[in-house]
Amino acid sequence: LGPRQTEIIAKPNLSVTEKSYQCENRIGSFEALATLFTDNYAHVEHPECYHEGADHCRYIISWAKSPAYIWRLLRRVATWLGIGAILPCALFLPFPTAGVLITGWISIVSLLAFKTERSARLELARALRKHGETAQEQVDESNIRYNNALLVQEIGLAAASILNIDALMNRMAWLMRKRLNYDRGLIMLANSDNTRLLYSAGYGYTTEKKEKLQQVSFNLTKPEAKGLFTRTFLDQRPYLSDDMPKVSNSFSAKSRRLVEEFGVQAMICVPIVYKNTSLGILTVDNEKSKKPFTESDLNLLKGIASQMAVSIINAQSYQKLSASERKYRQSLESIEEGYFEVDLAGNLTFVNEAMCRITG
Repeated sequence: LGPRQTEIIAKPNLSVTEKSYQCENRIGSFEALATLFTDNYAHVEHPECYHEGADHCRYIISWAKSPAYIWRLLRRVATWLGIGAILPCALFLPFPTAGVLITGWISIVSLLAFKTERSARLELARALRKHGETAQEQVDESNIRYNNALLVQEIGLAAASILNIDALMNRMAWLMRKRLNYDRGLIMLANSDNTRLLYSAGYGYTTEKKEKLQQVSFNLTKPEAKGLFTRTFLDQRPYLSDDMPKVSNSFSAKSRRLVEEFGVQAMICVPIVYKNTSLGILTVDNEKSKKPFTESDLNLLKGIASQMAVSIINAQSYQKLSASERKYRQSLESIEEGYFEVDLAGNLTFVNEAMCRITG
């Protein structure tokens, strides 16, 4: 529509179901594109919208003049002004005056050309820097996703090979410290009768604060409790805050003291749930880092907590099976009757003490 204005029409195909938020996405993209060239967002008008009865969405996009554009325009005006006015006037002026006039005009045009070139270089440098920052962000995001994928794989391997719950939780905490970019992490599990929430494993804490956490427990028998960990466990709902000191007034006195004592600035807390049964909570927090938490962080931790839940149930099942097998073996060893087991080839695979005595 002009040197700084364009029109875009978006019309969905008949086979496409167009959602209203996709219109918002397009507007955001059009606004952001201008920042690559002008350091400012574009202005987007949306006079016709598919979701308001039109057969298409029409966008009118305009953007501000860049400094280089303004200097370029001034240079052109000065150049054509000199050609159209100064040079003809110089023909009728005495030599010294005409020389000064032409020299001044050339100096002004040269200065404007220099400013135009310099401004264009600065804008190019800014654009390249923005591209570089964008590329670095993409590299960082790729590294984060790679680390997250490795974490999921390593948690799966740990769950398959470690069947002691304490050792398993310590391994999980070590993997989180290795792969995730959070200052601290904490895993708390319910005791056998689901009445208390107890420390299981963690990372990033000083020895003093770790001992403090090992001594702390949270009551799970009070439905009206306001503690952050207790509510996450009972409600089976995750919690995310980027300003814990500000929101801690809604917590119990015990939770507020912990937030203050541990210097928690931002926190994510997710429940560890298996088939609608809460097993514990997983929480990460930032004490020093200023990076805000996002929904991606929350979703990642929910996935980790889900894997932890399966791992815990597997370890508990193995422990119960081992205890049952030990009890079974002890019973066989204590009876006076001889007992033995054979495989399909007839080889003895187990005999009790009584059988040994009977057969000599």
